[in-house]
Amino acid sequence: MNRYRRVMWAVVFLVLIGMLMCVMDARAEEVNMDIVIQIESGGNPNAYNKDSGAIGLCQITPVVLKEWNKSGQIPFLERGLYKPEVNRPIGDWYMNTRIPQMLKAYKIPDTIDNRLISYNAGIKVCKDYHRGKIKRLPRETVNYLKKYHKLEKGG
Repeated sequence: MNRYRRVMWAVVFLVLIGMLMCVMDARAEEVNMDIVIQIESGGNPNAYNKDSGAIGLCQITPVVLKEWNKSGQIPFLERGLYKPEVNRPIGDWYMNTRIPQMLKAYKIPDTIDNRLISYNAGIKVCKDYHRGKIKRLPRETVNYLKKYHKLEKGG
């Protein structure tokens, strides 16, 4: 009986440790890139923002393309960003891989909203907002979050 109790306590302990590790490793679910594409470009693969130089479905900027090309992925030229089969994977990588890496580095919670803020306004704005250096997010970013959550609910 004594051995049975030790084994049971060991099992309970391992289950609790496993649950704790799951909670500690919890992160945002993936951002729905179909919604991001709708907000960013309205689904137009030829969309171009002359102010930022953002191109295509996910409105990939030259800075993001440069990060992609340095990340060990297949490198692309800017003109390739007009192709959905190039643009979308880069947008998804940036939103659901690169931004979470940056959030972790700055010790900012990895949430859908923090990813969207970073995607729309930049990681610096997200960092400054969380550290209290800025009191409010830019109006464009607030509207971006509202649009995302409205579309997410089917509206």
